[in-house]
Order: sequence, then structure tokens, then C-alpha cells
Amino acid sequence: MASERTDELYKVLLNRGYPKKFCAEIAYKNMNTDYTATRMLEYLL
Repeated sequence: MASERTDELYKVLLNRGYPKKFCAEIAYKNMNTDYTATRMLEYLL
């Protein structure tokens, strides 16, 4: 089960225009903890 931050990261990546498969790979396989997802969100926002 994904955390809220991981789901938020997925949505932000989608809104930036990245393909769904890429977003899922990054958010759910590579940035799957609150800490890593939060760090990536900080870079994106």
C-alpha cells in the first residue's frame, strides 16, 4: 500500500506531463518511502 506522499508524487509527475508508466515506476518503485517521496516533491515543486 502506497503512502500519501507517494500518491502525491505520482499525481505531481502526471501533472508535469510525464507518461503514466514512468510516473508509476518513479513513485511506486523508486520513491516508495515518505522520506524519498517528500525529497522528490521538494525538488519538483
